[in-house]
Amino acid sequence: MQLFRMQQGIIGLDVGTSMIKAVKITMKKKKYFLESFALERIEEGAIQSGEIKSPSSLAQSTINAVSKCDKNLKDVVIALPNYSILSDVFAMELVAKKDIREAVLVEAERLSPFDMSEVEIDYEVLERNEETKQMKVLMVAAKNDIIYSYIDCMKEAGLRVIVIDVDLSSYFDTIRHDILLRKVAKRVNDADILRLLKLMLKAGGKRGVPQGSVVSN
Repeated sequence: MQLFRMQQGIIGLDVGTSMIKAVKITMKKKKYFLESFALERIEEGAIQSGEIKSPSSLAQSTINAVSKCDKNLKDVVIALPNYSILSDVFAMELVAKKDIREAVLVEAERLSPFDMSEVEIDYEVLERNEETKQMKVLMVAAKNDIIYSYIDCMKEAGLRVIVIDVDLSSYFDTIRHDILLRKVAKRVNDADILRLLKLMLKAGGKRGVPQGSVVSN
């Protein structure tokens, strides 16, 4: 399915321990637009260390936040708390595409503190080097009980989760500045902004973007 259905848009939700943030994003002529945003307080204790303790209360806060953006939209993108997620970027031996998942699962079992029967694993190959016979892989492991608790809560709020976002702290450390600048330049036609962005990136070396900074957003 398409993430953005014509010009109707989609709601993005960032659920914290005390506040839920909601934004409505639309796409028109291949460009993204922020149409509205909202903040809604969450009942104290409703979420603790990323775990939902009061689903009904959180569902009502979600309804209130989404309604402030667009009460007619039901498709949402949610971000999982990083308490329940492991993300890592690692190098491994180059293998055929059909064997990558099995190889990543072996590596995930070695790295993850979670029981593999209790998590969902996803991955993305970032680089393949035929000369060194190595590849760089981004792996994410998220606990099933956390995933489904958020999906169930959104259902209680009358919403449908179509994308689950995660905190990819390891990935942000690998971003190449030259590639990022080229991509931004295709969408931002402002020399002053681009020059400022370049200076901010240069201060941190040749790779990596501080997560939570204006650059990462």
